[in-house]
Amino acid sequence: MMVDTDTSNNLPIGLEQLEQNSQAGWNGFTRFLVITVISLVVIMLLIAAFTVWR
Repeated sequence: MMVDTDTSNNLPIGLEQLEQNSQAGWNGFTRFLVITVISLVVIMLLIAAFTVWR
């Protein structure tokens, strides 16, 4: 029974590609959070403006 000791070269995805995918994922998530927070602030300001403007 032979054990393959050279498994690091048989990985389907390299570390650099994982790092790029991870960075792209975090960039997308950060963009989503920024857009969500800005939208919520604008909506809250509109509600406040229409509440005061009576």
